[in-house]
Amino acid sequence: MLTCRFPRTHRRSESSKYATILKKSVTRRGAAAVEMAVVLPLLLSLAMMTFDLGSIVSTYLVLSNAGRTGADHAATHRVLPASRSLWESRIKDAIQSEMVSFKKFDPTQLQTTISTTANADQSTQVVVDLRYMHTTIVPWPGLPKKLSLHYRVEMRQYQ
Repeated sequence: MLTCRFPRTHRRSESSKYATILKKSVTRRGAAAVEMAVVLPLLLSLAMMTFDLGSIVSTYLVLSNAGRTGADHAATHRVLPASRSLWESRIKDAIQSEMVSFKKFDPTQLQTTISTTANADQSTQVVVDLRYMHTTIVPWPGLPKKLSLHYRVEMRQYQ
């Protein structure tokens, strides 16, 4: 009976080959863990920046819509000197009712300025100027925690 035996050196090389493969997979898993530890904070920061930017844009869109609503109300309702305070309060109420749709709306952060000017053609120009202090979700280094958003609308009264 003939038996074929591998020389001892060959058996060692086989076992060392498996050990090398095992070492490579262990070191590869370690490298993946290090890569994840480096990349994960960057991805989370990018996600939070995206949420903050989306929040700022959303606030600005609500602010601009409220400004247009207030200016539309001012343009369709004539102002008389005797009823100017009532007229301004109704415009501010229209703006406030539009801003309430914004979930994080803080009425103390909204500043409203309403002014009128007479044009040469005897028409009245109404200016609604809104400022809102928006608070970011994350305090970013080098950037202010509160951003001042500004929106100005001018309309001619046509009623």
